[in-house]
Amino acid sequence: CSRRQTSGDLEPFLDRLFALVDFVVPRARAEGKSQLTFAVGCTGGRHRSVYIARRLARHLIETGEDAPAIEERDLLR
Repeated sequence: CSRRQTSGDLEPFLDRLFALVDFVVPRARAEGKSQLTFAVGCTGGRHRSVYIARRLARHLIETGEDAPAIEERDLLR
């Protein structure tokens, strides 16, 4: 991800992502789902995507969800 291209877009992106998650999670629970997978990617996989995944996890916890498992697959590459 190009920092120059997305630096001003990050917070609006997170606002939209959190709104989507807040819409999807209760509906998945109502359907009896016990697990959801959210994947976040970036060309490098070590900076913005890791930050977004961690912010998403924090958001879920702040909205009363259990702490999610996070797999930072490419962090050590």
